[in-house]
Amino acid sequence: MRKILILICLFITQSACAAPVSDNSANEEAKKQCAQLSYETMCGFSNSGKNVFVVNKRSDASIKVTVHTNWKKGIDKGEYDRVHNLAAGLKKRIGCTVGNGVSGAIYSFKVVGCEVK
Repeated sequence: MRKILILICLFITQSACAAPVSDNSANEEAKKQCAQLSYETMCGFSNSGKNVFVVNKRSDASIKVTVHTNWKKGIDKGEYDRVHNLAAGLKKRIGCTVGNGVSGAIYSFKVVGCEVK
C-alpha cells in the first residue's frame, strides 16, 4: 500500500504530497527566538513562589511580547493577557507564581505572542 501511495505522489506535485506546514508552528518558532520566561529568586507567601521575568532574547532589537496569565485562588480563577515592550537584551519582572496572602493565589505565565519592533 505504501509503494502505491509513493507512486501516486510521484505523479502529483510534490507540495500536494508534503505534510502541510502550519502558521502556528512558524509562530511558535518566532516566539522561541524572540522572548522567554525566566523564574528567579523566591517571592510570595512564605517565599513559596518564584519571581517571573519576561526576557528579550534579541540583543539587536526591541520587542513587543504578549504574556498570558492564568490565576487561581480557592474556587475563583481567571486569566488575562498583557503586552510588554522590552529593549534589546533586557528583562522585566511580570509577577510571582504565588500571591502574598495566606490563601495565596497561584499564577502561571506563558508567552503567547512576540514581534520585533
